[in-house]
Amino acid sequence: LPILDANKFAAALLMPKKIVNEYYKKVNYIGMDKEFIVDWLSSQFKVSKQAMIFRMKNLGIGKQKSCMMKAHNLNN
Repeated sequence: LPILDANKFAAALLMPKKIVNEYYKKVNYIGMDKEFIVDWLSSQFKVSKQAMIFRMKNLGIGKQKSCMMKAHNLNN
């Protein structure tokens, strides 16, 4: 459990909830596809796509499985 707490802390520090939500809403509003959104957000926060996918899941953003699966495939 301490490792999970440390990971959550690091994610919150690197990808603050409020800012991730704001950026997501802006990009999603203009109609960008989910793959682009994950790629763009990860580049804005300078984190891996996988880290952004997990953060989005934890925040309940982009809940569609297709978004997460497509973004996951970008890493492979």
